[in-house]
Amino acid sequence: MFNSSLLPIAIAVCASLSQAQTGTTTRIEETDKSIAYTGTWYTNGSALNSGGISALTNAKGATAVVTFTGTGISWIGALDPYSGMATVYLDGTLNTVDTYGPSTLYQQTLFSVRGLANGPHTLSIQVTHIRDAYTQGSWVWIDAFDIANGSGVTGGI
Repeated sequence: MFNSSLLPIAIAVCASLSQAQTGTTTRIEETDKSIAYTGTWYTNGSALNSGGISALTNAKGATAVVTFTGTGISWIGALDPYSGMATVYLDGTLNTVDTYGPSTLYQQTLFSVRGLANGPHTLSIQVTHIRDAYTQGSWVWIDAFDIANGSGVTGGI
């Protein structure tokens, strides 16, 4: 026999389990205090950017470092015909990211990792001023970061 008075409780439990399994994502914009920039960075104001603004540079050695707690992170930026390569370090592990795109696409995931141990992490993006065979430039864009099950940490760890 079905007891309809338990239906709201069952729905609430299922919703709670669904949220626990998927976790939460916190977006921090390029101006968040948990991001430290070195070198020369410019701003690009466009309604197509998350929050309306992105940071970008093509200066060799320019760096953006985001400190966060959580279980994952995604770097959000732009792909375009004038974008180049970046060296990305997550907790010291090297990755290379090519941000070239045949047309301009805003709010794209350029690098993403999930399944990290829940705790403090550091993601560093360094501009190499290197381009692949297709691009006409070496720009690197930082629009936002999506942090899984955590948030940015102001002042580093």
